[in-house]
Amino acid sequence: MEWDQSRVQGPVAKIYRCSVKKQRTIVVLNVARRLQKVIITVCIHRIVWLNLNKKRMRNLTLKMYLLLSMYLMSGACYNFNPSSHAGFVIKGDIMGYEDSIIYFSYPDSIFNQFIIDTIPVKNEHFEYKGEVANPTVYYMFKSPRSEGRNLFVENHVITIKGNTDSLNKAKVEGSTIQIKYDSLQKSLDKSAHAQERMNLRGKFIKNHPHSYISAYLLNGYFGDQQSTKQLAQLLEGLDSLRQHSLYGRWISEKMHWDTMGFPNHPAYVFEALNMEGEKFSLSDQRGKYVLLDFWAS
Repeated sequence: MEWDQSRVQGPVAKIYRCSVKKQRTIVVLNVARRLQKVIITVCIHRIVWLNLNKKRMRNLTLKMYLLLSMYLMSGACYNFNPSSHAGFVIKGDIMGYEDSIIYFSYPDSIFNQFIIDTIPVKNEHFEYKGEVANPTVYYMFKSPRSEGRNLFVENHVITIKGNTDSLNKAKVEGSTIQIKYDSLQKSLDKSAHAQERMNLRGKFIKNHPHSYISAYLLNGYFGDQQSTKQLAQLLEGLDSLRQHSLYGRWISEKMHWDTMGFPNHPAYVFEALNMEGEKFSLSDQRGKYVLLDFWAS
């Protein structure tokens, strides 16, 4: 991860800017959905009582009405609290951490660059709020040269407890994906050979096509033409949601650009000026033999 000081931002303004608009939309949709159910309940109420003069149907109709009303009203009231959809809250308690700041790095929505948020730490405690579209890996660290901790962040309350001297070993609770990821990481750490670790990753991806961890693990399959073919097969084995997640989309795009350098694949289309100063485009040479001469001065 490249340290980009120009991207350091304060947490309050960014979190407010990113999440308030979406929270308002969620609240409006929730209210509309619950109001619709209430209106249906009222209409059924009117229809039922208009037919209650039929004595033989009175008891049966009343029972059906009560059961249906309870169902609809329970749906109208269930989980109406907008705060349950407001995003994530990371609460950290780091022993020995001086009153300063802690950093969280994460990719932007198109994986074009990494954003770094700075979170104030006071009395060995910090609280970080935000929102993610899908479970996303955040990297928590004390300084650019210190070893940090990978976190699979979900829109839940997540707690972190650890020590400032071993931040990479901090205990994380509240994220179910994090538990599975840590378990896999322990297995990988026990493997001495790189190929063995690669095989473990591949096995996990094949056995867990519905996991965001699988999409994240695909990052380790870039290199030669053979590994790219294996990457394409693993990506196709994931379900649609994971293929179109942040990591799935980034892998697809990077794989597209990387395969341009392989034999029997379309070359990267570029434009440049020739020796006479005229515009040259590789796309204009389609169907012809092209010799590229590289030299250094």
